[in-house]
Amino acid sequence: MRFVTRQLAVLCLSGALGSTLLSACDNSEALAAVQKQADQRIALIEKQANEKLAEAQAQVEALKAQAVQAAEKAHAEAQAATREAQDGAEAAEKAANKAVSKARDGYKAEARAKLDALNQDARELQAKAAKATGKAKTLAQDSLKEIAKLQKEVSKSISEFDQATLDTFKTVKADVNKRLTALKAEIAAATKKLK
Repeated sequence: MRFVTRQLAVLCLSGALGSTLLSACDNSEALAAVQKQADQRIALIEKQANEKLAEAQAQVEALKAQAVQAAEKAHAEAQAATREAQDGAEAAEKAANKAVSKARDGYKAEARAKLDALNQDARELQAKAAKATGKAKTLAQDSLKEIAKLQKEVSKSISEFDQATLDTFKTVKADVNKRLTALKAEIAAATKKLK
């Protein structure tokens, strides 16, 4: 490239200096001066070309550095967004677990209160059955056996709330309510038998 640049510079100078060269061909001093001017001009052109090349390379390096910085920033932002999303998901899961736990405790307390009330009715029925005589006493005792069985089933169903998940809550609650209703009906039927 240097050779081509030098030739171009010589050609450019040759037009301007052509007349000088012709008249100075006989004079070696004049020829040396022209050669010196041509060499200086070529050196100047090469220097300017090298400076422009260095500027272009510096701009390319600056653009590369900017691209790397932009990529690093985008990567950091993506990681932050991912971390934030994970934290949000974990917080939502904790909140859901806390809500399930509160609902579980609330339903258990409600079911136990209903069972306690029905157990009190069963104790009163048992006291009446103990005072009854004949066929009424036999029927009441049979009903009391069924009531005791239903009480155990209700207690077992209430304990299923401990393992209930958000998906199984409705099923467990429906089962507990069904068994409480059956126990209440059995106590009411047994009470009628004693009247």
